Amino acid sequence: MRQFNSYMDLTGQGREIDCRYHGNETYISLEARVFEEKGDNLMVGVSFHESDIPEHNYNLKTQSLDVLYRPYGGIRTMELAFTEFAVPKDIKAINVYDVDQGLPK
Repeated sequence: MRQFNSYMDLTGQGREIDCRYHGNETYISLEARVFEEKGDNLMVGVSFHESDIPEHNYNLKTQSLDVLYRPYGGIRTMELAFTEFAVPKDIKAINVYDVDQGLPK
Protein backbone atom coordinates (compact mmCIF):
# COMPACT_ATOMS: atom_id res chain seq x y z
CA MET A 1 0.00 0.00 0.00
CA ARG A 2 1.30 3.47 -0.85
CA GLN A 3 0.06 7.03 -0.99
CA PHE A 4 -0.86 8.72 -4.26
CA ASN A 5 1.85 10.79 -5.93
CA SER A 6 -0.26 13.93 -5.68
CA TYR A 7 -3.41 15.25 -4.00
CA MET A 8 -4.92 18.74 -4.28
CA ASP A 9 -8.05 20.40 -2.95
CA LEU A 10 -8.83 22.97 -5.63
CA THR A 11 -11.80 24.37 -3.67
CA GLY A 12 -9.51 26.27 -1.32
CA GLN A 13 -11.11 24.60 1.73
CA GLY A 14 -7.97 22.69 2.72
CA ARG A 15 -9.68 19.29 2.90
CA GLU A 16 -7.44 16.35 3.66
CA ILE A 17 -8.36 13.05 2.04
CA ASP A 18 -6.19 9.97 2.57
CA CYS A 19 -5.43 8.63 -0.94
CA ARG A 20 -3.86 5.16 -1.17
CA TYR A 21 -3.07 2.56 -3.79
CA HIS A 22 -3.47 -1.04 -2.56
CA GLY A 23 -2.10 -2.82 -5.63
CA ASN A 24 1.03 -4.20 -7.23
CA GLU A 25 1.66 -2.01 -10.29
CA THR A 26 5.16 -0.56 -10.00
CA TYR A 27 4.95 2.22 -12.57
CA ILE A 28 1.55 3.64 -11.74
CA SER A 29 1.39 7.36 -10.93
CA LEU A 30 -1.79 8.37 -9.13
CA GLU A 31 -3.21 11.80 -8.53
CA ALA A 32 -6.44 12.94 -6.89
CA ARG A 33 -8.22 16.28 -6.98
CA VAL A 34 -11.18 17.83 -5.23
CA PHE A 35 -12.62 19.95 -8.02
CA GLU A 36 -15.71 21.58 -6.52
CA GLU A 37 -18.62 21.43 -4.14
CA LYS A 38 -22.00 20.65 -5.69
CA GLY A 39 -24.83 20.79 -3.18
CA ASP A 40 -24.20 18.08 -0.57
CA ASN A 41 -21.44 16.48 -2.64
CA LEU A 42 -17.85 17.02 -3.65
CA MET A 43 -16.67 16.36 -7.16
CA VAL A 44 -13.41 14.43 -6.85
CA GLY A 45 -11.19 13.13 -9.61
CA VAL A 46 -8.75 10.25 -9.85
CA SER A 47 -6.08 10.15 -12.58
CA PHE A 48 -7.53 7.36 -14.72
CA HIS A 49 -9.38 7.18 -17.98
CA GLU A 50 -12.96 6.10 -17.37
CA SER A 51 -12.33 2.90 -19.36
CA ASP A 52 -9.64 1.89 -16.80
CA ILE A 53 -12.27 1.74 -14.02
CA PRO A 54 -14.51 -1.33 -14.29
CA GLU A 55 -16.12 -0.69 -10.90
CA HIS A 56 -16.26 1.81 -8.05
CA ASN A 57 -18.23 2.22 -4.85
CA TYR A 58 -18.65 4.78 -2.09
CA ASN A 59 -18.51 2.98 1.28
CA LEU A 60 -20.69 4.91 3.76
CA LYS A 61 -19.30 2.94 6.70
CA THR A 62 -15.64 3.84 6.03
CA GLN A 63 -16.45 7.12 4.23
CA SER A 64 -14.23 6.05 1.34
CA LEU A 65 -14.39 6.01 -2.42
CA ASP A 66 -13.13 2.57 -3.48
CA VAL A 67 -12.02 2.30 -7.11
CA LEU A 68 -11.11 -0.82 -9.06
CA TYR A 69 -8.30 -0.28 -11.59
CA ARG A 70 -7.62 -2.27 -14.75
CA PRO A 71 -4.30 -1.36 -16.45
CA TYR A 72 -4.59 -0.10 -20.02
CA GLY A 73 -1.69 -2.20 -21.30
CA GLY A 74 -0.40 0.38 -23.75
CA ILE A 75 1.05 3.85 -23.92
CA ARG A 76 -1.12 6.95 -23.95
CA THR A 77 0.40 10.17 -25.19
CA MET A 78 -1.94 12.88 -24.01
CA GLU A 79 -2.79 15.01 -21.01
CA LEU A 80 -3.47 13.24 -17.75
CA ALA A 81 -7.13 12.28 -17.65
CA PHE A 82 -9.25 12.51 -14.50
CA THR A 83 -12.41 10.50 -13.98
CA GLU A 84 -14.78 12.43 -11.72
CA PHE A 85 -16.98 11.06 -8.97
CA ALA A 86 -19.68 12.76 -6.88
CA VAL A 87 -19.10 11.80 -3.23
CA PRO A 88 -20.45 13.04 0.13
CA LYS A 89 -18.60 16.00 1.64
CA ASP A 90 -17.54 13.89 4.64
CA ILE A 91 -15.27 11.64 2.51
CA LYS A 92 -12.18 10.51 4.41
CA ALA A 93 -10.33 8.32 1.87
CA ILE A 94 -9.87 7.32 -1.74
CA ASN A 95 -8.63 3.75 -2.20
CA VAL A 96 -7.55 2.19 -5.50
CA TYR A 97 -7.35 -1.59 -5.91
CA ASP A 98 -6.07 -3.73 -8.79
CA VAL A 99 -8.82 -5.47 -10.77
CA ASP A 100 -7.76 -8.94 -9.56
CA GLN A 101 -8.22 -7.88 -5.92
CA GLY A 102 -11.84 -6.82 -6.23
CA LEU A 103 -13.43 -4.14 -4.10
CA PRO A 104 -13.68 -4.59 -0.32
CA LYS A 105 -17.10 -5.65 0.95
